[in-house]
Amino acid sequence: MNQSKETMKKGISKNSENRGAAATYCRLSIVTPAILPDGDGGFTPCPELLTEEELIAFLRIPKVSKSQDYHNVIENLKRMHDLPRIHICGKLLYPREAVKEWIRSKTTNGK
Repeated sequence: MNQSKETMKKGISKNSENRGAAATYCRLSIVTPAILPDGDGGFTPCPELLTEEELIAFLRIPKVSKSQDYHNVIENLKRMHDLPRIHICGKLLYPREAVKEWIRSKTTNGK
């Protein structure tokens, strides 16, 4: 009887360790999808490469800027703050993950 109790304890312990490892793996592999407003009151998935209009919505420029021309805000971020971008087929696009990393690098704590 003692042997089976000991075996059960080991099994429970091992299962607990596995659940912990699985939970850690799940936490690390969960990706929260980014969404953008679609202009009709709904939302649409955010693409990996953003156009300038999508970037403006992604950064919520209309909510935080008093500028009348949001293009100027983006130009300032590119010129003064090195906003990441790429040219593909003559079009300027903004890689979402690079923009998110740029935001992380620019984020400060405190004043």
